[in-house]
Amino acid sequence: MHAKTLAAAGLAGLLLLPTTGPSNAQSACGSEATVRTGETLADLAARCDVTVAEINDANPGITAETATPGTVVQLPGALGGWMDRARGALDRAGQEIQGAAERAGESVSDYLDQNPELKSDLQSFGARVGLPGAEAPAATGPGMTIEPKTVGPNGTVTLTAAGLPGNTLVEIAAGPPEAEYNVIDEATTTSDGRLEATLTIPSWAEGGDDVIFVLETKRLRLTSDPVSVTQR
Repeated sequence: MHAKTLAAAGLAGLLLLPTTGPSNAQSACGSEATVRTGETLADLAARCDVTVAEINDANPGITAETATPGTVVQLPGALGGWMDRARGALDRAGQEIQGAAERAGESVSDYLDQNPELKSDLQSFGARVGLPGAEAPAATGPGMTIEPKTVGPNGTVTLTAAGLPGNTLVEIAAGPPEAEYNVIDEATTTSDGRLEATLTIPSWAEGGDDVIFVLETKRLRLTSDPVSVTQR
């Protein structure tokens, strides 16, 4: 496994660890409080010297509508609301990633390889917080290049693409600029969303023509710069 994959998987593993723990100091009401008759969440927050946002973060399943009298509400510790919110956000993110991977029948690491944009976001987060081994990826989205830009009739060019969904079948089409494109090949991306294919200039393209190549998946469409066909 590549270092960047390890870094992203390591960060995902960190997200999957339990993030709740005892606080050294508590709110004015302690670690929890019970909603009183006629009391709203805002009233309880004021009574316990916390904010409604902090209560919501500490109790994902409780809303103003469900917080009926007798409802026990967990309260954030006095170490600071932002820290409790950060713990809650990490916990929820970890659960979401793990759940998505399980539904796909994959490990978290393989799931991240299948979703390079999510993996990139995790790498960026790891770099910002100083996670060892995490490097911020280049701030680029899906893209492709065609080389060379000039070729003779029936010549070949190389298509190189990155930032695509991993292990995904893509169609490659070609045609004149501002005209209909026809599929000329299919290929499957690598686990990290890369693709390289050697393509033959379509037989209709003669000297002086330009050819546009199009790469398409179910979710995106990339179009190349024109490739100029020279005279024989």
